[in-house]
Amino acid sequence: MKILFTVSLFFIFLPVLAQQKADLLVFNATIYTVDKNFSTKEALVVKDGKIIATGTTNDLLKKYDAKEKIDASGKFVYPGLIDAHAHFVDYGLGLQKADLAGTSSWDEVIEKLQKFAEKHATGWLQGEGWDQNLRMSSVMLMI
Repeated sequence: MKILFTVSLFFIFLPVLAQQKADLLVFNATIYTVDKNFSTKEALVVKDGKIIATGTTNDLLKKYDAKEKIDASGKFVYPGLIDAHAHFVDYGLGLQKADLAGTSSWDEVIEKLQKFAEKHATGWLQGEGWDQNLRMSSVMLMI
């Protein structure tokens, strides 16, 4: 009888023992995988910062033991949107202009432009970045 009980417990807990470890399991969601068919899944599993599985909620809950589980309550999950481009020309041009952000008066604008002019002594003196509520969009002075 004792052996039968032990064997029964083994088979009852075998699925739990066989579960793979993971960091995060998001389930009950609409997950856009952005594969070649733009398919959706119900659940995803993350381990060491990487998605290691997608599938149905039932399948992944059975297969993985996650430290954290999130019930998405049917909400949408999208892939990370990363903008890997830069506007180098605009960035470079911006370095040649006085930063006027935060100025609240004409006197502050003039003061910032004068300080900028000390380091940029030739050509046009340009400034940008002030509050559009002041109805000022740009300043150009010839020095």
